[in-house]
Amino acid sequence: MGRIFRKTRDGKLAGPYQMRFRNAAGVVVERSTGCKHKDSAAAVLQSAMQHEERLRSGLISRTEASAKDWQCVPLVEHAAAYERHMKNKDVTPRHVDETQQMLKRIFAGCQFAHITDLSGPVFEHWLFNLREDRRDNKALSPRRRNLYLVTLSGFCNWLVRERRAMENPFKNVSASNERVDRRRTRRVLSDDEIGRLLDAAQRRPLVEKRVNRGTEAGLKPETIEKLTALGRERALCYRLMMELGLRAGEVRGLEIRDLRLEGASCSVTIRAELEKARRGAELPLPADLACELHGHLSKRIESAQGISKRLGSPIPARLHPLDPVFPSAPSVKVLDRDLRLAGISKSTTAGTVDLHALRHTCATRLARLNVHPATAQKILRHATVQMTLGIYTHANMDDLRAAVELARPSQQVEREALAMAENEPQKCPPQCPPKTGKTGHFLAQEGGIIAKYPTIDAIQAHITNSPINTGYSSGGNDWHKKEMVNGMGLEPMATGLKVRCSTN
Repeated sequence: MGRIFRKTRDGKLAGPYQMRFRNAAGVVVERSTGCKHKDSAAAVLQSAMQHEERLRSGLISRTEASAKDWQCVPLVEHAAAYERHMKNKDVTPRHVDETQQMLKRIFAGCQFAHITDLSGPVFEHWLFNLREDRRDNKALSPRRRNLYLVTLSGFCNWLVRERRAMENPFKNVSASNERVDRRRTRRVLSDDEIGRLLDAAQRRPLVEKRVNRGTEAGLKPETIEKLTALGRERALCYRLMMELGLRAGEVRGLEIRDLRLEGASCSVTIRAELEKARRGAELPLPADLACELHGHLSKRIESAQGISKRLGSPIPARLHPLDPVFPSAPSVKVLDRDLRLAGISKSTTAGTVDLHALRHTCATRLARLNVHPATAQKILRHATVQMTLGIYTHANMDDLRAAVELARPSQQVEREALAMAENEPQKCPPQCPPKTGKTGHFLAQEGGIIAKYPTIDAIQAHITNSPINTGYSSGGNDWHKKEMVNGMGLEPMATGLKVRCSTN
């Protein structure tokens, strides 16, 4: 038997009513009813005791009982527990923050306070309002709406796994079609644009410095060397993105220990904490790119040794393994300036060029070089080959035109086909020959195979003299006349039948 009571504070009753009862396991439980009215608190106690009785008798399972216990906990506390769960999985801090911000916006917009408030139709209505809100260009794109759906579904799936909820109420909510309103479409760079971008990236630091000074003279050798090294570093970053498909964050996080530049097989290691999927990978380095990276690091150690000599500090013999490979990795603004100097349009009808578009360029170049899709998937480290081919591989009009040209037969095959058509006699469908002479149709085929058709008079003579009509036996040369009839492509006629031919 349970009971309800109120706690006292300074000799006065304070706070809501508390309830005390024995649960299904026989343990005394004390918790707040959340009610300040005695009758309401008694109803809450009665409901809790009935729940424990149903659990004790086996009418509900432990999972259902656990979900029932969590229903009174606010969603904000569930979200905090979900945040701790994500951090324990070593999810990036940025992803954790974005997830929490989206959950808070969903809870506030849909007025979700407890697990029992979660509803698929209410969430769909909220998404619809965001879609139709065109004020100040605040309408969410389909991709962003799908991101909200994925975030909320992931949170609810975690609730189910932790036995805080019985099911995910958003599992049947349909995703939006992202192709209808795609806000950001990336385009790939052509070979000419790649060359101009790398050249501009190497020259721009020194060019801008000279322009800002208003003269090309007066720069110290140390300044020229520093600006040249900065341009070389940016160009190497762009090459790693376009040739190996590295992401901008992965390039910024590379350390000296991640590079293997000696020996026959040079490679770069992408640590798991840098990769988006947290798997880690090792990619081979092209020989020329490995050589340039080795030269870049050699220049850095020489510069560090020179600075140490001038300052009188200890001279380092090598770079520290934990030092970044690219201390000044380019940002989006740096890329925009490099594109402007190279004369490359950032946005066209085909799409926009940003740092991630260089990764799209890598995937497209691999496809144009006929690299197997499975190999391209491993280089780009995608979960599925459909993502590599469907999202990151672009086919422009030139690619389609080249494919159509390859599908056509070669000129040599065409010439041989035309020659065979000219030398081969024309085969016309069997037609009834004219009674005498030739009709207009036959006259149009002078000298052709149709001129060999016999007239009806000749056919009548052959039929009259055929073995069937004359009663010849099958011996001697009697088969010769029968073969003449068969040679004309006609079957011997039975006696008494007339020959009827149309001359139309």
